Amino acid sequence: MNKRLYRTIAGWLSIAFAAGALVASCEYPFNVELKESSKFVVIEASIQAGESSVARINYSSSISSSLTAVDVREIYLELEDGTRIPGVMNIDKNGIYYSIATESLGLGERCRLYVRVMKALSPLPESSSDKAVSNESAKIEEVEYLSDWVEVLKSPEIENLTYSIDETKTQMNFMVTTKPDQNFEGYCKWNYDETWEYTANFMVKERFDPLTHSIVVGTYDRYYCWNSAKSSSLMLGSAKELMEGRFKNHIFTKMSCYDRRISYIYRMDLYQTAISRQASAYFETLKKNSEQTGGLFGEMPTDMTGNITCLTHPEERVIGFVTASTVSKARIEVFNSQTDFYDFSLEPRCERFEFTPDEYLVRYVAGYDVLTIVEDEFGNKTVYWSQSRCVNCLVLGGNKNRPADWPTQDI
Repeated sequence: MNKRLYRTIAGWLSIAFAAGALVASCEYPFNVELKESSKFVVIEASIQAGESSVARINYSSSISSSLTAVDVREIYLELEDGTRIPGVMNIDKNGIYYSIATESLGLGERCRLYVRVMKALSPLPESSSDKAVSNESAKIEEVEYLSDWVEVLKSPEIENLTYSIDETKTQMNFMVTTKPDQNFEGYCKWNYDETWEYTANFMVKERFDPLTHSIVVGTYDRYYCWNSAKSSSLMLGSAKELMEGRFKNHIFTKMSCYDRRISYIYRMDLYQTAISRQASAYFETLKKNSEQTGGLFGEMPTDMTGNITCLTHPEERVIGFVTASTVSKARIEVFNSQTDFYDFSLEPRCERFEFTPDEYLVRYVAGYDVLTIVEDEFGNKTVYWSQSRCVNCLVLGGNKNRPADWPTQDI
């Protein structure tokens, strides 16, 4: 039986979708004594020639992990001719990041990243820095960091971006094939933006209005929703994986048949960047560490080093890497109506309830909303309710922001 037909017949199904957002801290607790060995500054920057670039500065500790706007005093990308391109602060769901206007940066050019921050350290000898300002519990000082010079590498072009479904029908593999390039060293990193359209379980016009304490009839505007995200895992490719001098059907990420993102329409915009052998070794170590500790900013291996140096304290251990390359792009869209891949069987049930009018507001606050109104042959109306997630797609974490170039005109 077709799974979507099964969904319609079975009826009472939905998904419990949870989205966690990381909130950037507004100020740094300088009055707390910090041990220098417990925290490391983590600087990551992917310089993309011809595109706007992004840099992030964090602490390796999970507590107060993001440096705030007050902490970061200056950040810029320096070119060999002395040009300095400043970083502009922005905020997303992962905290603070700095955008750098590198649209005019060209292939083969060299650049390096400079960062100056206010940092709280355990007391150091007075001779450690002329800029140091001490208090009873911690030392607050301006600390400077500088990356090595990095050359803008040429990323191989993407020949094909596709997907396949495994034999068990439970896993979808996303695969990339690059065009052969004799100058390509064989090391790549991928990341992507994703957008997906999904639906509530039932298309319902009626809804409860808590302001008027009444049931109103509107439109079906809570049935279709959209959501978006950026990839969060490290996706790497090394020279040992090359076939015929290129990556061929290289699986860079996977998706389960129970993943809500794939339930209706899914879009992925893939970005492929070439990296150096040194950068590849760094990211491989970082990936292994994150898999073992459960996060990219957990305790780092003692032998893990990037290409960034602390100018203020040369002996300070700095975690992070600055890369520079052109960017190759590809897009893929997956329609569940074509793949019949998404499995609705594990979605939680949507139940039908009858409540008395004096219960309506309490039930609404508790997470219920109107499912339908049934009128019998005598004109008597019965209001049925269900879990809000079953009738309102917005409850599942999405929004009504349909991209202008989306393949459907759903509203």
